[in-house]
Formats: sequence, structure tokens, C-alpha cells
Amino acid sequence: MRKRGIGGLGNQLWDEQTIEDTSRGLEGAAEVSRATTGISMKSRLVVLVVLVVLVVLLGLPNFVIMARASPTAANHSSFDSLSAESLMGSNQSMNSSCQDYPAAYFEELLASIRSANESTISSDSRSPSPLCVTDVVPLDKCRCLNPFIPTPQDPSKVRTWRDISKMNSNLIQNNYTSRHIQPDFVIYGDSITERLLGRFFGNYGPKMIDYAHMTFQHMTKDGGAHINGLPLGISSDEISHLLYRLQNGELPFDLQPHSAWWILVGTNDLKAGCSVESIVAGNIRIVQELQRHAEKRVTKAAVHVPIVINSILPRGRQPLLLSRNSMWRMIHDINQQLECYASITPHIFFANVTGMFVQMQSGGNQPMVHPEMFIKDNLHPSVEGSRMWEDYMVAQVLSMAGSR
Repeated sequence: MRKRGIGGLGNQLWDEQTIEDTSRGLEGAAEVSRATTGISMKSRLVVLVVLVVLVVLLGLPNFVIMARASPTAANHSSFDSLSAESLMGSNQSMNSSCQDYPAAYFEELLASIRSANESTISSDSRSPSPLCVTDVVPLDKCRCLNPFIPTPQDPSKVRTWRDISKMNSNLIQNNYTSRHIQPDFVIYGDSITERLLGRFFGNYGPKMIDYAHMTFQHMTKDGGAHINGLPLGISSDEISHLLYRLQNGELPFDLQPHSAWWILVGTNDLKAGCSVESIVAGNIRIVQELQRHAEKRVTKAAVHVPIVINSILPRGRQPLLLSRNSMWRMIHDINQQLECYASITPHIFFANVTGMFVQMQSGGNQPMVHPEMFIKDNLHPSVEGSRMWEDYMVAQVLSMAGSR
């Protein structure tokens, strides 16, 4: 039986902040609540029960995302934004494009990246390491780290990185493991995930408080949500940094979410000059680390907890055209390969949330990063973008929990 509540999470993360109890959990429930303002409480309960039944029968993911997606974002099926099959990789049916990525392809890919030199450039300048690509940065400036080698962030640049990782470990211990309870799902990632805590490089501040309020309301039962989600991110983290965190305190033996693991990592590897192959292999390496963790527990339930790979989000100010934007072409290829990997791997799913963060401009033929879904850097989701992502994750996790 799942235990409710996570006690001091809200107080620990956002003490001295008054957080109004205005949450209605999933946005679908909130829409019903607003639509029935003039109805009696008994009638509202009846409507809510009917809503839950419809969600179960019609499919929670589509129902919630269609209720939340903006009209602009919702119309772009070409980005696989709202189809249940493309949002969550199906193990029963492979997209025709996945024929180029059978299991043997991923086995060879992992072997190639695993054996790559630790340095980003090989001794023969004519034979660059498979870790690097010239599409984003010049080869001599590539600083891609091997995703199979756990590495902390450079202390000369981020002196507090280990302290921030310790903050994440304390969140796990103080709110869950020491109290012998578990979150419903855990999210590992970089700054996009850390913002959900109302933090940036470990710092809480007034600019981040809206993120903290949102997460408290949407992803904690104490805040009125239907589910407890635990975001664990550190700004600027690349895949090798996350691997180090998992092996050094942020994946303790007694942490085992009820419903899902969720990972979003790789955009900082792109900036470092990493290749598509390196980032795909790195995401799979993180999946393997979570699988090994589950296998140590020697329980069927732990081994079968789904692992969700989130799509790399669009970024930048250029039109998202494969023919003109090398960064977008790489993101597209990474997401495609990860979706194919999920489609042939038991208990692994792919969440393609691209469509939430894209809108069409210039007469409908120029896909661009959606300005309302990002802050000015066109990299980090805005509060609204993060809220839509949170609603999506909660909906998917609840759906998976109901099907297990």
C-alpha cells in the first residue's frame, strides 16, 4: 500500500513562503472545477468521478494534454506532440523509421562510445573521436565527455557542484528514505529539472519562487496534487555528470519510486560539441544505471518500474528546420533514435514533448521555439512551459501506475 504525504518537503524547499492551497491536482480536474463553480459540492463530486472514469476509459495521456495544450502547440501533429503512441514509445509497434535502428545498432553504438578515448580528440587528427561532431562547435573546441565515464563538474567553474548534489541527496533522505516512504516518480536532469525545485545552481531566489509554488501544487500531495514527484537536477550537467551523481549519493539503495523513473539530459552535451551517437549512448547508459539499481533490490516490482526517457527540448532562436538548423537536426536525430530504442526495450518508454514547445510562424511554414514556453534564453522553459511539462509527466505516471 502506498503511503500518502511527504511531510516536510514543502517546508524544507520553500520555508517562509506562503503557498496558497489552490491546487486542484491535474489541470483536467481544475478545468472541471472552474466550469462547475455554480454547482453544489455534491454535484461537483459526481462530475469529478465521471471525469476520472472517462480518463481511464479514453486514455489519461491524451485527455490531459489536449486539455492543457495551447491551440498553437496542439495543432502540430508533425512534431508528434499529442499522439499517445508517439508521446510514449509503444513496445508493440515500431515506426517504419525505426527499421534503421534495430537492437544490433544500439549494441554496436554502445560498444563504440564505451571504447572511445577519454579525451575528446584522438591522437590522429584525421580520425576524431566518435564523441565529437563539427556541426555545432569546431572540432578543436569540442569538450565532449565520454558519457560512460562518471565525472563531476569542473570545480574551478562550479565550486559548489558537490554541495548541490549533496542537497539533492538530502532531499531524498529527509523526505523519503529516512521516513521509509517512496515518491511516485523521480526526475533526473540538468537545469531544466533543477528549476522545478525553484533553484538554479543550488540557489533559491525570488525569480525562482514561481517554479517552486508550481511544483508544490502540481507534484506533491501536500500541495493538493494526486502524486508525489521528486525533481533532482543540477544546472549545466551533462550526461557524465549525472552518471557521477547516480553513483555518488543521488541513487541510494533504498530509493525506489512507486511508478516511474524519468530522465531529461543531453542538451548541455550538445553545447559541448557531443555527437548524436554519444548523446544517445549516454542516455542509454543512464537507463542501464537505473536498471542495475533496480536489479540490486531483487524484486520483480522494482525491476519492472518503467523508465521514461524525455525528448531533448528544442532550443535557440533559429527556425526549427532540419535543412538549415544543425542543432535542431541533431536534436531530431537524437529523439528519433531514443524513441526507437524505447520501442524495442521492455519497460522503457519515450516521452516526446516537442510539440508543447513549438509554434509555427511566417505563414505557418516556419516552426520556431514557442516564446511563451521559454524564458528569453530560448533554452529553459518558462513557468508556463514547466507547468505544462509537469502536468504531462503527472498524467503519464498516473496512467502507467494504473496499468501496472
